Amino acid sequence: MHRRIRLAAFASAVAFLAGGAAPARAQDSEVVSLLRDLVRVNTSNPPGNEAMVAELLRPRLQALGFQVEIVPTPAAGKAHLIARLPATAPTEQPLLLAGHADVVGVERPLWTVDPFAGVIRGDRLYGRGAMDFKGGLAAFTVAAMRLAREGVPRNRDLILLAEADEEGGAYGTTWLAENHWSKIDAGISINEGGWIFEDGDGGARLMGITTIDKSSLSVTFRTRGTSTHSSRPLPDSALRRLVRALNRVEHYDAAPRITPTARALSAGLGEGVDRQDRPAAAGDHHHPARGRAPALGRPPAARSLRRALRRSGPQHLRPHDRRRRLSRQRAARHGRGDGEHAHAAGAGAPPADPRAAPRGRRPERRDHADRLG
Repeated sequence: MHRRIRLAAFASAVAFLAGGAAPARAQDSEVVSLLRDLVRVNTSNPPGNEAMVAELLRPRLQALGFQVEIVPTPAAGKAHLIARLPATAPTEQPLLLAGHADVVGVERPLWTVDPFAGVIRGDRLYGRGAMDFKGGLAAFTVAAMRLAREGVPRNRDLILLAEADEEGGAYGTTWLAENHWSKIDAGISINEGGWIFEDGDGGARLMGITTIDKSSLSVTFRTRGTSTHSSRPLPDSALRRLVRALNRVEHYDAAPRITPTARALSAGLGEGVDRQDRPAAAGDHHHPARGRAPALGRPPAARSLRRALRRSGPQHLRPHDRRRRLSRQRAARHGRGDGEHAHAAGAGAPPADPRAAPRGRRPERRDHADRLG
């Protein structure tokens, strides 16, 4: 994830988990300090080397009474950290806080700072993994440490898990569950899947719950053709067949299907929007034009889901129809009518890809940062 987010959102999570403990903002420096330490550990996967993060966190947690175990995997340098803080009066199943310690690789020419230095400029921290997901792991860890440090009564064990191989590999949480389920068995799990979005008053505007993620599909293409010298390309060349097949896959566009979970999320977001847009009660400040209390606005997620819901259903265009429509729209933007565009396409020119970047535009240079408060 290469977006920017306020660490205040993570601090809100800390405050939520710690219940009646001190205000979260007083602990910002501890979260930021730990995040810098985590960013400075290069856990690009592959190979991961997540055991270095486990060794970084072990002494800090053990000093506060956590039962810490580092679970090695068959891959050298790859390990999970499991730290358990026992309940003071156990009546419920454990709460699991899980965050992955590995990060995706780095294209250093796209960075203006060292991605593993934890550079702070103004109110932003720059570094690989600051967002995905060492920022969250730092917040979870500080929340757990605060609970232990301040002696908050707990009716369930707290388990902190620093995962390996989330960004890809054979020894992630699936492997951990299959081989060490009893160590992470819990009644509630809070992890990267659901986000807490902050409102203007420092509270939670949206607390998301993820029930499933998109999955990947690995496909192997094999083609056959007449074997010949490269100076004599043939129509049935295996390479030409492979290129044609890959081109068809590239231009395939599946129609979206709105699942019951997505519909429920959209309905829930809509209810929140409706509450924000309700007519003002007596004594409230009225909107000068509408006679309503000023609304916070529709959340972007709600707008996107509403658009997707409107587009879904039997009336949705088939993939080749959508490509034809996009091609006509692109032709119109360049001053060509349908007839001219159809003539150009019929003359043998391949249809223009509407997703292609304009010529001459250089790729943007981005820094990936977390806002610090």
